[in-house]
Parts: sequence; C-alpha cells; structure tokens
Amino acid sequence: MSKASFQNEFHMWMASGFFGDAMIDICKAKRALGFVKKNSVVIHTGKEYFHPNKKPYHFPANQTLLSFFNCIDFVKGVIFDISQRNINETAASSNYQIDFPDYFTENWTHDIRSNVDYSLFPQRISSSFFNYSNDKLAVIQPISFKNKPTDQFKEYYLPVWNQTIESLKSNNYKIILIGGEKDEEVIERYFSEIVKDNDILNLINKLSFFESLDLIWNHSSINISCCSWLAWYSKASGIPTAMASGYDMVHNLQGIREYKLKVIGNDNCLFMDYAYKKDKCDESIANWINKL
Repeated sequence: MSKASFQNEFHMWMASGFFGDAMIDICKAKRALGFVKKNSVVIHTGKEYFHPNKKPYHFPANQTLLSFFNCIDFVKGVIFDISQRNINETAASSNYQIDFPDYFTENWTHDIRSNVDYSLFPQRISSSFFNYSNDKLAVIQPISFKNKPTDQFKEYYLPVWNQTIESLKSNNYKIILIGGEKDEEVIERYFSEIVKDNDILNLINKLSFFESLDLIWNHSSINISCCSWLAWYSKASGIPTAMASGYDMVHNLQGIREYKLKVIGNDNCLFMDYAYKKDKCDESIANWINKL
C-alpha cells in the first residue's frame, strides 16, 4: 500500500499477541474515531509481540488475532512497522503519524458486534456441539493458564465456581465451559467435580477462538469469566458479564483497572470481583446472577 492509500485513516498502535488486550485496543480505536472525526483505522503493529511472563519474551505475532482484526469493519489495514523492542523509535520512523490514544475517562455504551463481519470468521460454532436452541445459555471460562505468571496463578488467577454454578442452574441456565489447550489439564486438576457434572457441557480445548467468540456473542445469555479475554469481549457487546479478576486488576497497576473498564465501555453490564477472594468472590457472583 502506498502512503496515499491511507491518508484519511486514523493510524494507531496495537500489540499483536494477547486476545484480551486486542479487544481493549479495538474499543479504544472505535471510540478514538469519534474524537478525531474519522471513519476507519489502520493498525500499526509488529511481526512479533512481547510476553512479560514467558522467556524468551518475544514471540511471532498471533495469526488468529490478525485474522480477527480483519473482521472489524472500521479496520482498513494492518502495517507491520513497529517493534515492541523499541516502540518509540520505530513509531517515529514510520511513514505515518501513529497515535497512542489514552484520553478516555468516561464510560460509554456500544455493541462491538455491530462492527463485526461474521462472514470473515474462518469458523462458526456448529449446532452439533449443543442442542440448546430453546434454553438460556451461560458460558463459563473457568480458568486461563497459558499466559499467567506461574508464581501468582493459585492465589490470584484460580477462582472458585461452586455457588456460581449452582446459581446458574437454579436460574435455569444451560452451562457450557470453554477454554484453551493449556486449560484442559488444569481444569481436571482443580475442578474435577465440574468436569464430571453431566449437566455441564465441557467444550474446553474443543473450539477455535472464532467458534468460542461466535458462541459467547451470538448464543449466550450470560458470560462468566476468569481474568481472561472472554470478559472483555462480552462486556464490549453489552452482554451480562461477571469476571473474577486477577493480580493486575486487584492492585490496579498503573491505573489499569479503571482504564480498561472505561475503554471497553458498557459498565452497566459487568459485575467484577477478585479471584483471590475465593469463596467470597464465588458468593458475590452467585448473588449477582440471582438478581438478574
């Protein structure tokens, strides 16, 4: 693409590694377009991303995430001209004026699904996975192990879900579990009773990211999440969402808690507590469900 091809777009930096951060950046871009009075954004990123919790710390860009960017209607292109090894220098040497918007202080209401072209999803959820067409669905992502710091996992990222599940059942929800490849072994270790529950459909490590996204956006009535991507994607769509947050949110590192909540928007649909509180967090989420 020539520089002239992107004269009228808003140019913005986004990382290319983590799913949750990607939705925060997509919402940031959507809201920034309103401030700068433009209709589309060009993403500037790198061919690798920085992982703070895993050596050697720099890894190839997440191809699934890049495919997801392609499904957003206001994203007009992706340019690989910024390195997380030296963001400021590579941004300054770009052929474009790249923005790092951080001027969001107020909650806002929107539905990110209105900006998604589902025809570009490489996979959609198949009805063969479940037959709940006339039922209320609740999707739970009980754990997310892959990118978490191992020394903090048990204390800060391992919620309790007993009362939450009982509350969903008593309110006539059909429950589906989702998660990634790394989560399958971990859930067997910490939540064996949930895995053995015949009333819960366990689809952990059985769905692609796009199938999971289709499920939570187009079939679920309520989404319950550990400190992971599901909470942000659900909140961005205005679906009732509960989140058992982790270390960074507990300690509000660099103001991350308020910042993420405001950028994503739709505060009225989110209930958040903290996984380290274990049974107390479980109880508070269960009570929230009962009041819906």
